[in-house]
Formats: sequence, structure tokens, C-alpha cells
Amino acid sequence: RMIPKDSTININVRKEDVVFRDIVQEHSVKSAIGPGFIIVLAILIFFALLSFFTSLYFSSVPEKDKKKSQPRTTGEKVLSCFNIVDNYAQFIGDDEKHDENLKVFDGIRVICISWIVYGHAFNIGLNAPVQNPEIVGEFLGEFWYAHVYNATFTVDVFFFLTAFFLTFIVLQQYSKTNKFSWLIYVHRLIRLYPCLLATYAIYSFVLYAFGNGPLFSALYNEMLDHCRTMWQYLFFFFYYLRPNNTNCIGWAWYLTNDFQFFVFTPPLLWLIHKSKLGGLVATFTLLIGSYAYQIFAAFHYDIYSNMLKTNENYGKKYYEVPWTRCPTFIAGILFVYLYILYKNPEASLTIARLANKIKNSPLIRLL
Repeated sequence: RMIPKDSTININVRKEDVVFRDIVQEHSVKSAIGPGFIIVLAILIFFALLSFFTSLYFSSVPEKDKKKSQPRTTGEKVLSCFNIVDNYAQFIGDDEKHDENLKVFDGIRVICISWIVYGHAFNIGLNAPVQNPEIVGEFLGEFWYAHVYNATFTVDVFFFLTAFFLTFIVLQQYSKTNKFSWLIYVHRLIRLYPCLLATYAIYSFVLYAFGNGPLFSALYNEMLDHCRTMWQYLFFFFYYLRPNNTNCIGWAWYLTNDFQFFVFTPPLLWLIHKSKLGGLVATFTLLIGSYAYQIFAAFHYDIYSNMLKTNENYGKKYYEVPWTRCPTFIAGILFVYLYILYKNPEASLTIARLANKIKNSPLIRLL
């Protein structure tokens, strides 16, 4: 039976019937300061001091002496990697060797990363106790708040940009050397693993000492247990194969997708370099296969395109797996073709003639 709206309900609860979970117990900071905490903190302090003194050393050398001392020794090259001043200058500098048309992507990166931070900040806030959670779905469904939950699409922009620049650079290397090199994977791992190891170490041994509150202990203990039991999925880049309801580093799913796309892209580009037709057929085959799985997953797992209606299958069966996220990456590969045509006047003229023939064909006129 329905309860009338104006009815008064009295609920009597005895104190001995209430079960208090460990979630309301605050942790002790002293319990976090163990051997792992001391070792990781010592390593972080070492690299911080190394960066400081290295930057100080290279900054004290006059510019004319730097040019005279070239080429640097191997040790100086290694130390220069920790030079904050030079790294910052390269980060914000304007390289004249780069294509002027590609500088627009710098602005796109800034907009997208800001959008991602904004969307995640809002989502993380919803994980805390809120007084009126029932109205969240109402205002998110309005037009003016569509940009909040649509921040997830900016991840696809980064997949697109990664594919575009990877394809652009690797095809140039293939044109110059005409050979496939496995060192590209070594270079990628050298770039990823130090940051991944540092993040994992901070999450596992350091972060615990800097948090408190009634929710922090339970939430962090759960994450810590997951990190120490599912590290293999993280470091071997198969994060989507982790057990259900487990999570270590929340954004590791993106790293898994990005690395797996990187593994398969150079061989695909080598095929394109050797046979443009064969490479394009393989590329479109992957694209069609991904769309086919997305249609299957939508019906089989009852997945909605609206993120406000997601279920337990949305994350591991659809959102996080590379075979559903690859279309935007493939679009970045194909976009390089359009850019090459744009830069090549003869090819652009050929495409224009072909488009004109298609437009004036009897079939198009009939339609």
C-alpha cells in the first residue's frame, strides 16, 4: 500500500541494534610511517635534491661555455634530464622546426585537460556525503550542465591526438629509414615506467600518512588492498582484466588503452608504408570490428549512451576496454592522410577531381 504524503512515521531504534562499521574510525598517522614510507620518501627527496642542484649547476654555466663544451658526456646528458630550467623552457618553448599548422593542438590540449580536471572534480565531490543527491540527476539533465558529464569525451580527444602525432612521426621515420625498429617500444616503456612506479609507490606507501577523516581510512585501506593484490594488471597494462569491484589507480585504464594502441600502431603503419591499400583495408577492418562490438555490447549488456543510466557493465565491458575506445584512435591515424593531402597540392587536386566526378556521376544525379 502507498503511504499518504502527510503521514507521520515513528521509528524506534535501540543503541545495541546499531552496528558501527570501521568506516567511521579514523586511522593513526603513525601506523603509516613504516619502512615502505621511509624508503619511498627518501627516494623522492633524493630526486628533488638532484633536480635542484643539477638545475643550479647548469644555470651557473655561461651560455658561451655551454656551446664550447659540446658534445656533452654521457653523465652530463643524464644529469641534464633533471635540469628543471631547461625542461621548463622546452615545455613552454616554441620550436621553429615544428609545423606551424600543428601548433593549434597545444591549445586543444590545454582546453581538454582543463575540462577533464573540471569534470573529475565534480564527480569526486559526489562521492562525499551530500545532502540532496536525488536532485543531481535533475540538473545534470539540463542543457546548461551537459558539459559536466560530457567531460569524458575529452579523453577521446587525447586518443585522437596521440594517434595523429604517433602516425605523423613514425611514417616520417619509415620514409627516411625504410625499416621497422623495435626500439620504439623500449623508448615508450622508459617514458612510462618511471612515472607509473612513482605513482604506485606514492599511492601504496606515502599517501596514507597525509589523509584523515571518517571516510579516508576505510576507502584508502580498500584501495591499498587492491593495489597490493592487482599490481600485475597495472604494470603489464591489462588493467581491464582486473577482478570486479577492484580499483587501484583510477586512471590506469587510460594508460592500458594508450599503451596497447601504441603496441599495435607501428606494425599497422609499417603495413601502410609498404602497401597503402592493404594498410587502409586493415585500418577500416579494425574500425568496423570495433563498431560491431559496441552494438553487440549495447544490447547484450543493456548499456545506455547516457552516462546517467549506466550499470555495472558499463565500465569493464564498454568504457575501459580498448576494443571500444579505438575508433577515435583510428580516426587520428586516418586524419594524417587528410593532412598529407592538404600539404600536397597535387594530391589535393586529384582528390578534388575525383570528388567532382562523383558529384556529376549519373548515380548521384539519380539520387
